Amino acid sequence: MTNNLNSTVTPQAKRWITTVTNDVNDKLQQFSNHKISFKYSSKNWRAFAAIMLSAGLLFLVFTIYFLAASKSLHGVFLIVDIVFLVIGALLFLIGIIFYVKWYTSHNYEQKILKVLDFQKYYQLAFLDEFGGKIQLDDISTNFKIAPNAFVPREGKIRVDRVLNLQHRNFRCSFGTLTQEIRRSYVDSQGRRRTTYYWNRFPFLNSIILNKNIEVNAVIKPAKSFLKIFKTKDNTELESSEFEKMYAVDADDQIMIRKLLVPKVIANLIDLGRTANNIPQMNFTENYLTYGFEKFSVGGWQDPTGVLAGIDLKGSWEDIPNDICNKIMADLQYFRRVLEWLVAYDLIGEDL
Repeated sequence: MTNNLNSTVTPQAKRWITTVTNDVNDKLQQFSNHKISFKYSSKNWRAFAAIMLSAGLLFLVFTIYFLAASKSLHGVFLIVDIVFLVIGALLFLIGIIFYVKWYTSHNYEQKILKVLDFQKYYQLAFLDEFGGKIQLDDISTNFKIAPNAFVPREGKIRVDRVLNLQHRNFRCSFGTLTQEIRRSYVDSQGRRRTTYYWNRFPFLNSIILNKNIEVNAVIKPAKSFLKIFKTKDNTELESSEFEKMYAVDADDQIMIRKLLVPKVIANLIDLGRTANNIPQMNFTENYLTYGFEKFSVGGWQDPTGVLAGIDLKGSWEDIPNDICNKIMADLQYFRRVLEWLVAYDLIGEDL
């Protein structure tokens, strides 16, 4: 690809890390408990505490009921009842200890995250990493440029976090949607059960400002080497390798060839060779939607793949480093996604 993204980060481009680290450390000065560990703030520890409390309560209730139901206990039965009582008390105590740990850690984490200005941190990072060419407008739960294709229709849909960005030749919104699917079934005992599944969908949506794309088209990965099983494809181009990778369905055969010129075809082949998954691409004139492969998550609050958010898991001293690592990971993610926009040679300059 001739219009490459610059993936080499210079020392000058790391200025944002120093600025963010200093700001985070300054904000943390208002908190006093610097010995707290955030590894207990996850919902897994809350679930563990709930299990221990429930098990302990079950043992205690069973022991009390057994004592009340029996007029007198002798020998081995008395020993068993005392053991059950001790086990129940220990489990209940463990549950209380870990619930207090979870609550303290989680509550402290939420207070810290509220005072940190993540939007400012991401703006600084984008300015430095892209030399001011791409700027972050805001981080929100709305796509300023909404996806015009590939949005799931089944179940409940919620927008997670979105990076809304601008460049002199294009604007884009990069973020994820989460889908909740509910499945009801009858188990072997005739009882009705409900199971929930969650999928996360990454999207890059863009509007090109410096060129006119006078075609409506969908470009998807070709599903099969057998023509009858391929994705809908009404366009045959000169490259057999491209035809093996991509299926193109366009409303104007002349204009799609003006978009998919040999240089663009070569770029897309290069990306197709190295990418783990080829996205679905929709062109509605100057509005572009890239739908990337969905992945399963554990629920609405599962942070996997969500942009511009962080769950503190380490110690107090790790907070600035954890935040900077998350920002760098999101920047690298955006660069990989942006390659698909750059491949169409629509931006007009190197980034």
